[in-house]
Amino acid sequence: MKNPLIKVPLKYGTIGAFVMIVLFIVIYLLGDNPLFAENVIDKVLLALFLFSAIREFRDVHNGKIMFFWEGMTVGFFCYIVIASIVGLFTWMFLEYYDCNLLADFVTNALKSADSEKAETIKDVGQESYDEMIRSISATSTIKISFEAFLQKTVFGLLFTIILSMILRTKPKN
Repeated sequence: MKNPLIKVPLKYGTIGAFVMIVLFIVIYLLGDNPLFAENVIDKVLLALFLFSAIREFRDVHNGKIMFFWEGMTVGFFCYIVIASIVGLFTWMFLEYYDCNLLADFVTNALKSADSEKAETIKDVGQESYDEMIRSISATSTIKISFEAFLQKTVFGLLFTIILSMILRTKPKN
């Protein structure tokens, strides 16, 4: 594959997904539930890999010139690769390796919701609280995996827009 608009984000997307999967496994092996613990670190890693991909495309493959649309294209492919691989891994891990991890996640989420019940009911009402409890109880591996995919996609889009604006350069006439 010779097109750097595809080659660079595939490289950084694959490496980024691998790093996030390793982080997931390390958190799991340390005895924590990675479904709770990975959010902040994931966002930092996502931003780092998007920055690296967009910057490499601009500086190495495009003669230090990059239009906004090029940054958006590189970023899009990069975060889609990361989100897809990590989402698929999360589903496979929860479905085939440790089914109890999801049950632990649901139990802890229900305990957390119960501890803040009075406050939540006061803020959003009993009906919304009951719907939240039903939603937590109905959490499935596919839902968790899709949420991981969606979260990385949304934050990837936001980071890509910002980075594409910051890193864009115009040719000197």
